[in-house]
Amino acid sequence: MAAVSLWETYLKAHNERDLETIAALNADKDFVAYGPKGEVIKGTEAHMAFLTTWFEQTNPTWTTKFLITNMYTDKEGKVQQWITSGHDLTLTVEGEEVKLNQVHDGLVVDGKIKMFTVNERVMVEEQEEKAKE
Repeated sequence: MAAVSLWETYLKAHNERDLETIAALNADKDFVAYGPKGEVIKGTEAHMAFLTTWFEQTNPTWTTKFLITNMYTDKEGKVQQWITSGHDLTLTVEGEEVKLNQVHDGLVVDGKIKMFTVNERVMVEEQEEKAKE
């Protein structure tokens, strides 16, 4: 459950634009993030630069729908701790709200985020209405 708490703190920091906390939760070495549009962000410094610009341009806000922890044993027999989460994401692009669904897969190593991927798709109108309920 530590991975769930870690990921909840990580997303809360994103919603609050708390770059200091986000940076502190990233792995000290070899951090990488893979974005939904093919972005590859290597290192915490590059991550902070990306987020600074993206936060200013889109004002993202996540609403968590689910969190699941997973264990995986790699071919060397090492157990990996993963967290998978689903979110509704609201962006403001050129004054218009854009609603997305996102799924994140994060690798947790030594209590920090080592790597994560983001997959997303635009919400259909029916989903937007249900999300308001």
